[in-house]
Amino acid sequence: MREIRCRRCNKTVQVEDYYGLRTCPICHEKDRGDSRVRSAERNLDRTSVRLIESLKFTEPIPEFLQSFTKYQAYWRRYGKEVKASDYFKELKEFKKCEVQKQADTQIAKTKGEFTAKKHFLMKFLRFDVFEPSNREQCTTFRLQK
Repeated sequence: MREIRCRRCNKTVQVEDYYGLRTCPICHEKDRGDSRVRSAERNLDRTSVRLIESLKFTEPIPEFLQSFTKYQAYWRRYGKEVKASDYFKELKEFKKCEVQKQADTQIAKTKGEFTAKKHFLMKFLRFDVFEPSNREQCTTFRLQK
């Protein structure tokens, strides 16, 4: 048996002669646990990067959604613990909003083109041929043609 001074907790600990580490067994287990946590976070970051690449965002995503660790740090500031599933759900929600925004833009553009075309064609409608009571039906019928 020999004594070592732990580099992590600075306690003097009795260890076996073959023990080659500079930390006590308790601190060594804590280091291994921390290492596992960091490794799991790196794996989640890799999967989040792959998910972001697969979703193919057209507009830039917010800073806190760029990786899981940034998302986690953002919510820890507000005292909330989040899981990876929350992050993935948030990313998919952001993509859904982006697609909806693009669809709304396309619909508005199409409606604008239709309105412009309708105003242009209104010049060629002659209402004096029909009775005034049929004006709405005439407009609808002629614009359909």
